[in-house]
Parts: sequence; C-alpha cells; structure tokens
Amino acid sequence: MNYLPTLLVAGVIAYFSLLRSMPVKLPDWDWQNADKLVHGFFYFVFALTLVSDLHRDNRQYIITYILSFFLPIIYGGVIEWLQQYYFAPRTGEWFDWLADIAGAITGCAVGYVYYDLCKTKRSSNT
Repeated sequence: MNYLPTLLVAGVIAYFSLLRSMPVKLPDWDWQNADKLVHGFFYFVFALTLVSDLHRDNRQYIITYILSFFLPIIYGGVIEWLQQYYFAPRTGEWFDWLADIAGAITGCAVGYVYYDLCKTKRSSNT
C-alpha cells in the first residue's frame, strides 16, 4: 500500500489527540503554550510523509501540491472539532489548529524543496 506511512502517522495523531487523558506527560516547560510545538511537529511529519507518499506514487505535481497542502489542514480542523464536541474533557482550540496549520505548511515546504532538489540533481546527472 503506497500510503501506509501517511495512514500510520494520521492514526498516531488521531490516537493521541482523541484520548481522554494523555499517557505521556509533556516536560514542565515554563512556556504556557508548549503543546503547540507538539501540534506543529505532528503535522509537520504528517505533511512531509504525505508529500513523500504522493511523490512515490508519481502523482501529477499540482494534484500532489493541493492534496499535501490541504489534507493535513483539514485533518487538523476535524480533529479539533471532534475534541471540542465528542471527546470531553478534551477541547478544540483555535491556536492548536493554527499550530497544526503551521506545521503542515512547513512540512509541505520542506518536502517540496527536497523533491525539487532531487529532481534538479537527477536532471543534471543525465
């Protein structure tokens, strides 16, 4: 299955996001919104994995870009919505979703820079 890595990452995100209580405790950082780094990291990995899977599947460039950009953002919004309305005591937060979006955009950007560099290197070697 071409998209197994992406599905695994999405599953891990859903698992940790929809638990009623966290099985692991974040370090006691002095920064009040330290969990936003975790959100950003999860969605960075999600977008980067999706870009990788789509490129491996040889999708057309514009379709790949659109999917890898919007799918993690929509997924993050759905997770926040589910937390707010169905998984008390978890709450959906706008700033969590903004951290998800920032991570997804960064993951897409890193993925596309990497694949563009790889494509440029392959074409210069021929």
